[in-house]
Amino acid sequence: PLYSSAASDVYKRQMKLTAVFGCISLLSGTIGTCPVRVVQKGSSKGTAVLSDHPVHYLVNVDPHALWSPEVFFEGLGAVGFLDGNSYADIERNRRGEAIGLRPLFDATVKPFKRGKRAAYSITEDGETFGRDQDDVLHFRASVTMQGLEALSPLKCFARSMGCLLYTSDAADE
Repeated sequence: PLYSSAASDVYKRQMKLTAVFGCISLLSGTIGTCPVRVVQKGSSKGTAVLSDHPVHYLVNVDPHALWSPEVFFEGLGAVGFLDGNSYADIERNRRGEAIGLRPLFDATVKPFKRGKRAAYSITEDGETFGRDQDDVLHFRASVTMQGLEALSPLKCFARSMGCLLYTSDAADE
């Protein structure tokens, strides 16, 4: 099941709000149609686009058997806007080559630092396992002020609205 966890139940409740649904649909739909490039940091300040890299095919043609690239990235965008972060597990063959991307829509993912690298603790279907930064695509939907995790734009807006309403109510008294 794609949306079976408690976190995705929260997403469903948020998406029932018409304004939230409209904004998230518009933004994530736009993200789904944006081009995706695989780049490599150069020794100088620039980057090189790697259009012949195997991952280029995954992100532009066939990320997952169930979804086109547009739908795949639209889903990751929607989760990112709702939660602040979205993740995809990089599936590999026995030679270590990337062969697929599995969105972690219904998983609980906690990034953490392991030395100078990022690592991820993933809980899915009651089981917890770890992944290195080389095996997870991590998309941040907004600024990050808490280390590796970005703040949820929706939660930040809700807090701001709560403060505004509280201030307005206090001024009325």
